[in-house]
Amino acid sequence: MKRTEIKAFTLNEILIVMVLTGIVSFIVFEGLSLYQRMYGYVVLQNKQSMEIYDNYFRTQGLFSNADSICEEDGYLKIYRENDCVGGIKVRDSVMTFKPINTENIDTLFEHVSEYETKTYNNVKYIDSLFIVSDHILLKFGVCTRPESVISDIMMNEIKNDSYENR
Repeated sequence: MKRTEIKAFTLNEILIVMVLTGIVSFIVFEGLSLYQRMYGYVVLQNKQSMEIYDNYFRTQGLFSNADSICEEDGYLKIYRENDCVGGIKVRDSVMTFKPINTENIDTLFEHVSEYETKTYNNVKYIDSLFIVSDHILLKFGVCTRPESVISDIMMNEIKNDSYENR
């Protein structure tokens, strides 16, 4: 009878491989857990940033389509074609928009720490709005139509153009 040798691992070698496999799998699972937490954080930050951008564009749309904005009854009333379309109000660190013919209130910005309005030539109509929300300064302005600016310039030139100034 011929004797055959069977090659095998010793108990010590198997234990060492099992311990190393456990350490490597622990490191891999901790890395995956860290990745999932970071991914969740990034998604949350992107969602908050997108909300700020969406609200910014909604507010900019209100301002750019407005003919005039004036302050009445604690609201910034927005007028288009001589009709009030709604009002913006800041209270309890929240900036909201309320359309004129509905009870719905739309939240534009949260965490508003301060805001300031500017007028043009000390007229009661608001020209610009500055908001600080989440440590971000947002600026909005009423869109001036080019034809109205040109007519204002022409009117000023006509007033200043007299025979005495020539």
